[in-house]
Amino acid sequence: MKFPPRFQDLIPPDAVKQFVDLVAQPSLISGIKDAAIKLGWKENWNPLQFQEAMHQAKRWVESVADRYKPESSNLRNCINATGEFFSSNFLATPLSSEAIRAQVMVQEGFVQGKLLQDHEGILKELTGCEEVVLVNSLPQAICLLAQISQTRTGWIIPKSDCVRLPRNALATNAIDLRDLLSTFGVPIHEVGAANECDPSDIEAPLITGIKGVISVEHPDSTGKNRAHRDLILGLAKKHYALHTEMLLAGSIHPLEFLVPQPTFLRERFEAGVDIVAIAGNGLIGGPATGVLLGKSSYLTPLKAYAAKTGLEVDAPTLAAWNQTLEQGRTIELWKQGSLGQLLTTSFANLSNRAERIAAQMNGTPSVKSVHVENRSIPIGNGPWKEILLESSIVVVELHEHSIQLVHDTLANSSRPIVPRMEGSKIELVLRTVDPSEDHLIVESFRPLDA
Repeated sequence: MKFPPRFQDLIPPDAVKQFVDLVAQPSLISGIKDAAIKLGWKENWNPLQFQEAMHQAKRWVESVADRYKPESSNLRNCINATGEFFSSNFLATPLSSEAIRAQVMVQEGFVQGKLLQDHEGILKELTGCEEVVLVNSLPQAICLLAQISQTRTGWIIPKSDCVRLPRNALATNAIDLRDLLSTFGVPIHEVGAANECDPSDIEAPLITGIKGVISVEHPDSTGKNRAHRDLILGLAKKHYALHTEMLLAGSIHPLEFLVPQPTFLRERFEAGVDIVAIAGNGLIGGPATGVLLGKSSYLTPLKAYAAKTGLEVDAPTLAAWNQTLEQGRTIELWKQGSLGQLLTTSFANLSNRAERIAAQMNGTPSVKSVHVENRSIPIGNGPWKEILLESSIVVVELHEHSIQLVHDTLANSSRPIVPRMEGSKIELVLRTVDPSEDHLIVESFRPLDA
């Protein structure tokens, strides 16, 4: 849980007093020690480790103070034990505390100042693009493409790339890529079959004068999709057509630890792509936005159109976006953000924590057995399901008579736990669980002992 700067305004005075008393207690020192154990440190600490331990201890204290926070009848902060960072089961992915502070600062009072377009320079530096257009969502970014005069003759889209854009739990249904563009009267030329597209299928409409081509990244372990996009790019260049790539898993830094490795944006511009469309709340780790990167000859007019039609992001979102990119300017800084920390947590750390949780849950009456498994888990659903990351998993086998009780308890507690569930088996994937939440997982089973 992350409190806004004036969190004391959200908590009754008595609770604030209890919180202050808690900080003054020796239990804080115990929290620091416990944090170090959870982080897997058994030797002398260096300064960076001590700083991280203090951060973890702070999270531990906040998790204890969480019980004093007024409850909302509609929203509850969950413990995500699915291993999925990008999931339609949640309203949003977490932002860094710095981005949240920037966002709250703009909204908490009558704020003066000027929000600069800092993100543009950072993105140009990291990706090699010439221009940046930031709007409220990825579907809005795709809609802007319909305003490019060169593509009035239509867009060529391989049938295998006619995807439904992923959305969060607020959406009742996904948005079809074809519907977005056709809404603005742009002809859509679908080519190829549902699972593959032959070069001749793409080249035929190019020969007739169609000047727009869109290809979509589908992460896969074979690299087949990447080769497919390179082939389409070559044909577009041959016929002087505008080529746009929608990268659902594009990254501003090389992320070799993910399998398959997501597309590094700089590589696509070095290959000659004209425009790239990405979601800001993907691997960059920012708020939900739509981003177009590419050649200024195409995007400068689109930026003016977005400003004229009110598609630009609001001030709080821009503040959070600027802060996110400032934090992600280098791979080392990116790893310190909320998303980077969870994605790069060492396997040794996860394994150590899983063994501790399993040991504490052994003997619980509702639990038939508990053990730890180590395997790779998708980092999300939808387009993310092919990208895997190794994690430690606490596997809990329940007694038959306890299944419904356990499921109800996990779902209806003040901090609901969202695990992977199948029948009598519950899997708690620690990759997406903050260490400060480990004790809450164990405590959630204690009421079942009664």
